[in-house]
Amino acid sequence: MTKPTTMRRLPRQARGEQRIAAILQAAAQVFYEVGFDAATTDMIAQRAHTAIGSLYDFFPNKEAIAQRLCEQFCEDLRVLFEGILTDELVQVPLSQLIDDILDPLVQYHQTHPGFQALWLQSQGDPRLARMHQDLTEALTRKTAWIFARRYPKSDEASALRSSQICIRTVQALLPLAGDGPDLDSQIIAELKTMIQAYLQAVFGSESEM
Repeated sequence: MTKPTTMRRLPRQARGEQRIAAILQAAAQVFYEVGFDAATTDMIAQRAHTAIGSLYDFFPNKEAIAQRLCEQFCEDLRVLFEGILTDELVQVPLSQLIDDILDPLVQYHQTHPGFQALWLQSQGDPRLARMHQDLTEALTRKTAWIFARRYPKSDEASALRSSQICIRTVQALLPLAGDGPDLDSQIIAELKTMIQAYLQAVFGSESEM
């Protein structure tokens, strides 16, 4: 039998919203420390300093908590990338462009422990998988738009293909750096080097733009 993954009810007052925020923050920390499978609602309630009954007022199980967290992560990343992927990136040096895109993403991973483990766990949920796909497609289109204007000698198909490769590379390799505050900075540095070398090979050096 499939477990329900929706909230039991929405908060009606600020106090209820604060309780949900505390539960979600506690859940992210518990998922980070022990993993999704080992986590329990009792652990989450204890970390949130709330009664287990209060947790169940809003969430039927840990799967529903995980879904709400993933929805929050998706919205956070959408807003984050809207602020990052601006027209200014068309003119900055390539190394700065890569830093300006990756550094805020890395910082988000560092300040949101449990993101990686929970994100991988959520891929079996069709609705969350669709949210992730929509976010990836929007990010890919905007990055392709930036590439097309940075490198006017390239065609739109090349810009889109290169954007897809860069985005998928980051999604595939960033988990290797770990999760939470202890991300491996060397892996991040090598990921940046890889992307820069790839873009230079495809579009040419800065002097050839």
